[in-house]
Amino acid sequence: MKITALEELEHYVDHAKITAPEFEINGGRLLLTPHPVNFTIIMAFLMLPLSIVAYKHEDAGAPLMSIALLGMALYLLWFEYDARNKVEIDFDKDQILVKYRSPFRLLLSFMKEQRQRSFRITSLSGFLCKKTAQRPARYRLYAERKDQPDVLLIDFSSEEHAEKVTDYLNKAMREITKKQR
Repeated sequence: MKITALEELEHYVDHAKITAPEFEINGGRLLLTPHPVNFTIIMAFLMLPLSIVAYKHEDAGAPLMSIALLGMALYLLWFEYDARNKVEIDFDKDQILVKYRSPFRLLLSFMKEQRQRSFRITSLSGFLCKKTAQRPARYRLYAERKDQPDVLLIDFSSEEHAEKVTDYLNKAMREITKKQR
């Protein structure tokens, strides 16, 4: 089905030069793929060996410093990987599929809902964009559900890009609703 809002989104993505996430728009289907790493993830991984080196130091505060570095590294990794999801929004099939890529979720991968989640687009009130409290330069795209908590889809480093994508997705939802009537 031809969706004008998705065509406008594709045009916007081409001209705005959005680098992350990557967009693939094909008819009524939108695929969002994040980059697997960023600066924060690299720094967090570098902090892990530092926490071991700090622990081996002979200073009395070394164990506390080691625990603090380890805790901060794990927190940063958890926060960053929480939004590293591969998202498929298919307006033709009325479905959103979120494939979680977090290594923390992979530890729980024996539970299917920890690896991926799908729900109907018609179960949404819309899409919304929120600025994160943890990192001021991150804007996260959520699927706002009518009867359940919002679902985190993916994040952007630019507020303008996140808001524009949110607007186009909401416009596509309204367009589909009109066509179904």
